[in-house]
Amino acid sequence: MDRTGNGRLVGRARVRHAAVLLTLVVSIGGLSSVGQGGPMSPPTGPVADTSADPALKFKTMGQIEPRTAVQSLPASLTASYVITQSGSYYLTGNIAGEAGRHGILIAASNVTLDLNGFALVGITTAGDGISTLDFVRNVRVTNGSVRSWPGSGINVLGDNSRFDNLRISDCTLAGINTDTSLGTVITDCNILSCRGGGIYTGVASIVERNTVMNESTLGTGPGISVADGSTVRANTVRSTRSTGIVTGGSCLVEGNTVSKSAGDGINVGTRTTVQGNSCAENAGTGIVLNGAGCAALNNTLTNNAPGSTSNGGIVTSQNNSRIEGNALVGNGQGIRVTGLGNFIARNTARANQTNYTIGNSNAYGPIINVALLGDFGNNPNGNAIHPWANYSH
Repeated sequence: MDRTGNGRLVGRARVRHAAVLLTLVVSIGGLSSVGQGGPMSPPTGPVADTSADPALKFKTMGQIEPRTAVQSLPASLTASYVITQSGSYYLTGNIAGEAGRHGILIAASNVTLDLNGFALVGITTAGDGISTLDFVRNVRVTNGSVRSWPGSGINVLGDNSRFDNLRISDCTLAGINTDTSLGTVITDCNILSCRGGGIYTGVASIVERNTVMNESTLGTGPGISVADGSTVRANTVRSTRSTGIVTGGSCLVEGNTVSKSAGDGINVGTRTTVQGNSCAENAGTGIVLNGAGCAALNNTLTNNAPGSTSNGGIVTSQNNSRIEGNALVGNGQGIRVTGLGNFIARNTARANQTNYTIGNSNAYGPIINVALLGDFGNNPNGNAIHPWANYSH
């Protein structure tokens, strides 16, 4: 026996080694029991069908891209591609026009057509860029370009349809024509040099935030033409070969900029409100109230029909309209009213050939010349601060 103490140290080391080995054995045993697999033989009976579980199914191509490529569709005698079923469609590339055919013919309701950033490019012997067969409903066309078609860029007869984020140019007829459709919405489109006119819509339509220009000297149509009960708001219309904006009755024309039209700037029908528009340098009258019961409020009219004795800033031969709060500078006539029962107040006019021409049997605030008066509130003429005054300055 080692009496030096080394034996005790060796004995203790052996105990520790034994404890470690015991721990490893226990751990390995535990791991073996945890990691042990199930029986190798499959269970008896049929294998359960997992196809009904959506989490275990692969997606089909229709689920990955549920839309249909237009270029996969058949042609007809009248169109390069024909949509015959409701659904969502998209372009995979540009479409070139073919002689005697429309680019795309929509022959079904409830269709969304995404041009996907591509263009439909016509040729001189083709038809419309996008057209419809008979009358449809609930069509949307968006997100692309249509140009150089000898018909209209888009000629869709379909109620409750929408056209947005389109660029349409150089078509012989209209840019967008939905003329007899109800409830059309046209927004955020750019239309350039379409000879037959920019936008035509039917009853109860909304035309908003579009730009319409015609740089072609061959054009004949208006910039925007809408039927009764429509709203025309925040559009820019310039250099049209006819009137800038034309409406039917009971419309709202608000916040538009209309300039350099070959005809009138804005010409509206009965019971229409025209407010907050800017009309400048139009060859005809800035705003024509072409029906009774209209309102022309807070518009700015500059250099329209210069030198004319009958046209100018605001003109009406109709009855019972309100003309208030407008600013008129440098027009042929400032305000010319020859109808009956109209109300004219709080307007300002300067440097028009004639600032105010108002016929009998109309109501109007006093017409006061405050030119060169400085602070006209101190003018001894008490009418200078009349709350309903129409001012020349």
